[in-house]
Amino acid sequence: MQNRKLEASMLRDYAQPLLRERLDVLPGSAKPSAGFAGLAERWLEPLLDTAKRAYDLVLLDGGSGTAPGWREKLRNRADLIVVCLPQNRLLLERFFQSPESERLNEQKAMLVFGQFDPGSSLTVNNLQRRFHWQQPAFPVVHNTGWLDAVQHGEAIPYWFRNRKTSRQHENHRFVRHIRALAQALAEGAGMNRLMFGGKENMP
Repeated sequence: MQNRKLEASMLRDYAQPLLRERLDVLPGSAKPSAGFAGLAERWLEPLLDTAKRAYDLVLLDGGSGTAPGWREKLRNRADLIVVCLPQNRLLLERFFQSPESERLNEQKAMLVFGQFDPGSSLTVNNLQRRFHWQQPAFPVVHNTGWLDAVQHGEAIPYWFRNRKTSRQHENHRFVRHIRALAQALAEGAGMNRLMFGGKENMP
């Protein structure tokens, strides 16, 4: 990117394919130096523009906490910000009292409550009311099968095995939550095609 020679058609050469022609991962850098951060600010926008030409949907990890420099620029360029939070009242109170939470009200965003316990009194609706959150929020329940699949490098096979599950199946609620979240994320980023129910609505 320093020489601005990366073309959209070449970007997949640097990515790791998870699903052929459907899902790629481009690993980030583990370099913590200030020099890298300064360099990242210069190539971030050209890289994002290239990725948008190469893919229908681009998901980026913007880190946590305050976001100086290139991470702040990344969040400002985002079509949609997804904030992952615990179902923990004390931690949520701390988050919603932070300047970062106030800035989210000025951007298009959604909340995701991970490792969610559906039996808790801290339901999504209750949390939205308590913290005056007006934008979308989604739960993702704890699922042992998914955690085990990730630990054993079986994430992709897990989803193929669980594409269609009955209501009584132990993974049904988790899969339903992920499907609803994925569809909302795609629509929030400007994609209108339904593609998370096992079938695609092609134009």
